[in-house]
Amino acid sequence: MLPEQKSDHQDSRAFQAATIRRTRGRCRGLTMSGEWKRGNRHGRVCGLAVLPLGILLCQQASASLLDLTGQYANAVEESAAAANQATYDTLLQGNGGPCAALQRQASADCGGQTFLLFENARELVHTANELTGQGPTDFSLGTDLAGLGTSLRWTAGEEFAAQESLTTEFVSGQLSTLASRISALRGGATGFFLAGTPADTPLGLGASADSAAGERYSPWGGFVNGSYGKGDKDATGNEDGFDFDGYEFNAGADYRFNANWVGGLLAGITQREIDFQQEGELVVDGDIETEGYSLMAFALYYHDQWYASVGAGFQRMDFDLDRAIEYPSFNPAVESVDTRTLSDTSGDTWSVNAAAGYNIALGPALNLEPYGRLDFADTRIDGFSERDINNDAFQLRVERQDFRSLEAVAGLSLQYTATPSFGVLIPFASAEYHHQFEDESRDITAVYNAVDLGPEARFRVATDPLDQNYAVFSAGLSAVLRGGRQRSLDGEIHGGLQGFISYRSIQGLQYYSHDIISAGLRYEF
Repeated sequence: MLPEQKSDHQDSRAFQAATIRRTRGRCRGLTMSGEWKRGNRHGRVCGLAVLPLGILLCQQASASLLDLTGQYANAVEESAAAANQATYDTLLQGNGGPCAALQRQASADCGGQTFLLFENARELVHTANELTGQGPTDFSLGTDLAGLGTSLRWTAGEEFAAQESLTTEFVSGQLSTLASRISALRGGATGFFLAGTPADTPLGLGASADSAAGERYSPWGGFVNGSYGKGDKDATGNEDGFDFDGYEFNAGADYRFNANWVGGLLAGITQREIDFQQEGELVVDGDIETEGYSLMAFALYYHDQWYASVGAGFQRMDFDLDRAIEYPSFNPAVESVDTRTLSDTSGDTWSVNAAAGYNIALGPALNLEPYGRLDFADTRIDGFSERDINNDAFQLRVERQDFRSLEAVAGLSLQYTATPSFGVLIPFASAEYHHQFEDESRDITAVYNAVDLGPEARFRVATDPLDQNYAVFSAGLSAVLRGGRQRSLDGEIHGGLQGFISYRSIQGLQYYSHDIISAGLRYEF
């Protein structure tokens, strides 16, 4: 969490706690007819006992969800307790709100979504009253502290943190595709040249470099590929567990300007899905479906064994989120909660990439390449509002999210060129070490959207910090499927076709497992 985020978070909690302390114990009375009398604007509804002589005895109003602070299971429950208590206090008639403490039906002042939201918060507050032995308990859920914490977590919206995972995974996939393409453009450097294949091998794999025999290759090259990835994330105190999978399709073209410079474009589309999973007491249900696209431009410079490249691009992701809110009531007078909220939003990312490496020939067909890379991404996910499918007033309004990623990568790749009688095979493998500089936790801020509530009623759910260090291991095989051809005796060579397949595994992430399979074709125009 950034220092300024911590400060805001602490200030909000302090304000909420101070509000509870100021209002606790201030009372309103009940007339002999049983009607609530208007009390101090900042007062709280009080527990009452009517004496035989009609004297009203006023007791402390309630214990407050905040009185259980430090006893909840995790930070999400703590945040949800503060937000729901502030929501209840804001709507309570004794504090200047529209809702009477024990009203059972909608009224002119407290009706519709306002009354439903007040009911939801009141049930949680009365549950805290029952657990602490203070205040009214008419609308308690009748559960224990663990059950109250679980109910609070259902209201919090910690599922929104998964949007960052989906965004960064797509950007990472695009940068990996770009790195693979850069690798394919080095050495004899053709549109379909795989590093390690001799430049004068007459396979028609070039984008312009002439062979020793004076052959001319097309300056244009292109490729298409696809990948499928899947994995899972363990639940934590801040974020829910989920399974995820998805695919990407990419296509690109490049042009060789001279013997040292190549420029090109890369486009990609993706579709991914997250399914939230229950793990132990951390209950959750729902999913996020996403579609996205990416556009990137890149340039490559190489000289002898050295190379350097830069790339820049834009990624757009569209999110459709289905979030469940389900928790039981053991009080016959209070119904269990069972509803869902739906929402959609978009996120934009600007990414920049720079890389450099050096090719070392270990033998006629074996090459080793150390390299380094710097990847930067700046993402903004638009704020959005949920829709409660049952109109039960659990929908949240989520504020805009902004986050960055800056990773340094050090890698080593090894490849071998085999030339059997039927063609050319190039097995390859690589290992990368990633270091994340922007690894701090951040807050996702939301508030109930049924009525206009102040900042003290906000949910502030902290995300897990990003893993600072992890590793990526890859292995695969490329093969020449068809050599290039000349349309005329002295014409350029076109039509070289290669295929490849690779497997990539991400290791060292604390809560994630992630594996990707890719396959594609490289073609010479």
